[in-house]
Amino acid sequence: MKTRGLVVTNTQEGIHDVLHDVEIVRVIDSFGADISHPYGCSMRNIILSIYQENIDAIYLLFHKESKDTPFTKEYFQSEFSKAGISPDTIKTIQYMNVVGGGVYDWLLGSGDPVAGIKKNMEKITGHPLIPKHITVHGWVIDGNGKVEIG
Repeated sequence: MKTRGLVVTNTQEGIHDVLHDVEIVRVIDSFGADISHPYGCSMRNIILSIYQENIDAIYLLFHKESKDTPFTKEYFQSEFSKAGISPDTIKTIQYMNVVGGGVYDWLLGSGDPVAGIKKNMEKITGHPLIPKHITVHGWVIDGNGKVEIG
């Protein structure tokens, strides 16, 4: 019997090639395969999926060669300015500390895929609502194949 898997990834391209021995029950798309907050929407979706779909394992896949836009702080500053969002608005959000740090850090993620996957794995395995029998696996995938994180 195949493992019932939940995949969190920044692209759905090639996931069946990597997880050919897994019955992929649900896929959660996330820029950078990032879980930015232990009680945010991504974690909520993971928890609900576990209980709704009887998930056995969670797979965090970061594809280095995905079509995600290579975001930068300067990119967001320019786009926010075009959208009429002032630097004062950004300062207010940072003052209120609603994103757990800087706005740009929150939007950009870790910048290091391996560190990001490890951090996300810790958030999942350490979460009090995740059953202890759930296994969590992480991979960074580049042009040479996959590199298992844990």
